[in-house]
Amino acid sequence: MARYTSRLVSGILKSYVNAGKEADLYYLRDGNHREIDLLIYQDNTLYPLEIKLHSEPSPSDIKHFAMLEIIKNIKIGEGGVICTANELLPISDKHKIIPLWAI
Repeated sequence: MARYTSRLVSGILKSYVNAGKEADLYYLRDGNHREIDLLIYQDNTLYPLEIKLHSEPSPSDIKHFAMLEIIKNIKIGEGGVICTANELLPISDKHKIIPLWAI
């Protein structure tokens, strides 16, 4: 899984570099071992992303996004689960299932 995640994050970073933009990419893990695989910070907004190998993510895959609600002065934007699904679909009101082909 680590190799898969690092390749995906490298690809996202490469797309920023190729567009001439600086990428603010982060990984978050708190003291309770809750984690978010990737946070993209852009225009004072955090975009949370989980990276999964399966093709059928569920709302439980984004449960840790809720820990971002305590952050003040930064907007939390749309995020989702990057996975092997075939279609771009909603997983909640604000977040999406994001197929690899859409990256």
